[in-house]
Amino acid sequence: MKHVIDGSPYVDGIYVDSLSSWGMYRNARREHFAYIDLPLTHDDKGNVVIWNRFPHVEFLRELGKRLHPAGKIVFGNGIRNKRMWCAFECDVHGVEANRTVHKDASHYCWFRTMAHHKPFLLLYYYAYPQMECPREAAEEYIQSAVAYGIAPEVRPFGKFIKRDLDLYETFIPILRQIMRAGWEPVTHARASDADLWLERFGGGKDGLFFTVYNPTSQAKDATVTMDRTRLHLAPDVKGTELVAHGEWTGPTATLRIPPKTLRVLQVGAAPPPPPEIRMTKKELLDRALSLREQSNNGSLIDNGGFEKASPDGRPFGWGRSTRGHAEIKAVDDTAHTGRRSALLRDSDDKGAANLTLRFPFVQPDTDYELSLWVKQTPRSSAPGRLWYRWSKGTERLNAERFDFPKTTGWIHCQWTLVPPEGADSVSMTLGSSTPEKIEIYLDDVRLVRKPRKAN
Repeated sequence: MKHVIDGSPYVDGIYVDSLSSWGMYRNARREHFAYIDLPLTHDDKGNVVIWNRFPHVEFLRELGKRLHPAGKIVFGNGIRNKRMWCAFECDVHGVEANRTVHKDASHYCWFRTMAHHKPFLLLYYYAYPQMECPREAAEEYIQSAVAYGIAPEVRPFGKFIKRDLDLYETFIPILRQIMRAGWEPVTHARASDADLWLERFGGGKDGLFFTVYNPTSQAKDATVTMDRTRLHLAPDVKGTELVAHGEWTGPTATLRIPPKTLRVLQVGAAPPPPPEIRMTKKELLDRALSLREQSNNGSLIDNGGFEKASPDGRPFGWGRSTRGHAEIKAVDDTAHTGRRSALLRDSDDKGAANLTLRFPFVQPDTDYELSLWVKQTPRSSAPGRLWYRWSKGTERLNAERFDFPKTTGWIHCQWTLVPPEGADSVSMTLGSSTPEKIEIYLDDVRLVRKPRKAN
């Protein structure tokens, strides 16, 4: 956790999955009672227990206390009707649901009430496990979700994006605009037809909006009458309907709404939708890598100096692969810089000690410079080595090996790694191979981008 907060500026927060699960367990172990801050309860037989949903709340609360001062957020998935206490501790809410969700407004009402002004994201399975979603279902789902300011996503990700692009281009700018204004529980307005879903967003500097959704199979002619006094509206206030682009004057709007269709009323002036952030895959990747470099003094490797480690010496961000009697740990008895280095010890002919790292963001037209500092103890019969392999998806490409220089003092090693055509990741292993015996220290491991010059 400390590593995420202090050393990862490109990580915006933590996503906690499956909050809708596990909470129904009752814990009757009395030795645990002293460690819970929220109330105890009892089971059906009157036994005093910890209801497991409350430790979830405590975990999320502590997570927020640690993340918020660093400007990071808690995103909770599985915010259902038995997890409202979890909802209050999350900055972003999410849930996965099937096609029954948009048939009953009570689901949307609960989601939006728990979130209030917070973002709520809905991941929609039309017919799980079959990953299909007919166009008609997408139209109904997207519009009904936006009616409550809920961000709609469909599984599988991206499968229908081209087919449904017109829906997203119409409704996502509206969603962003009404969410900036903020949902309000009291509408101060009435629809003439009780079948319609009517919700209010805003009323201040970010504008005033009403969403009006027709969930029925028949077109509806309706009026929406606003409480001019409560909403502080002028008698001749101007209004615009943002989907079909109609206009009206005064606190009453007359609408014809087709079946399963959304209309959005903007009452008076409002700022334009927030600017849309669109980045190509290359731009997004370059941005992420630039942030990583900023936090690691130009390197793409987190914790290359092994300063961050668990109490038992496990270096954060690195994999450890050992066989036999081999061991790997961060130690503070020697270091090239800082307080720590990584000790790799393999004294067994059948053993091996390796630090492993996979870098999954290889870019085209870019070479990479890998460097490190190494030294061996007198007990090390082999110098140790770097081994790396390029991959393209699941396809393994070429691999290479470089032995470290043999020395008992710190020495700098540097290699230029040239990706083969199509490579998108590289896996690196630092250590020993069977039957080598090593006792070596590694420190200040760095991976630096070297864009190729255009011809």
